[in-house]
Amino acid sequence: MKVYLITLLSLASLAFADQTDHLFQQGVQAYQSGDYAKAIESFQGVLQLGQESAALYFNLGNAYYKTDDIARAIVNYERAKRLDAHDEDIDFNLQIAQLRVVDKIPTPEMDYFFKLWQDIKNGISMNLLTILALAVYILLIVLWIMKLFAKRPALQNGVRYAVTPTLIVLLLISLLFGLRLHEDLTTRYGVILAHKVAVTSSPAADATEVFALHEGVKVRIVATSGDFFRIRLSDGKDGWVQAETLQII
Repeated sequence: MKVYLITLLSLASLAFADQTDHLFQQGVQAYQSGDYAKAIESFQGVLQLGQESAALYFNLGNAYYKTDDIARAIVNYERAKRLDAHDEDIDFNLQIAQLRVVDKIPTPEMDYFFKLWQDIKNGISMNLLTILALAVYILLIVLWIMKLFAKRPALQNGVRYAVTPTLIVLLLISLLFGLRLHEDLTTRYGVILAHKVAVTSSPAADATEVFALHEGVKVRIVATSGDFFRIRLSDGKDGWVQAETLQII
């Protein structure tokens, strides 16, 4: 019975992989033939199956861009960048899409050391951080085992000197991982989808409009109240918008 169960699970897994790969390739072919609506449908089908990747979001962003849906193109480029921060094609296409955004929000210059820290913290993906932490942790265990069983004094001394820096590296990676995880869980960004959105002084339909935003603008979501999000721009301005007017990255 167990053999049959394992076989059935394996077949189901293979069938699922084949289905997602088929949908992805279908989307690529549709994009190449100029049927961008079909490409979007296929790529969204892969997402609905619970699969995601930088390549998938990148291709979906390209398809949306071809249909002049700049806001959703930016959303998907940003999602692709979240999974692969070093891909130059993602950065290039994101910048091209942002050129078509009406609102140009200035970003205040950061202190050099703060910018350096941000580049280090955000330049490594969560997947890579996980792999690094696991690798250093395994190395630390190996060193401890060698320390316990090594008989040659030279080897014992070498292991003793290696344990401390390895432990420090593991602590630093763990700290970086914890900070990134905290940010991912507590910090949310969104992109304005509507052609034009009124940003108001409070979360109410009849509240005073303080300024307006157009589609494609990336905002930070700092609070929620009913059907409203409180947003903050990179230049410090903030206000409330209806939740349906933006899409969370």
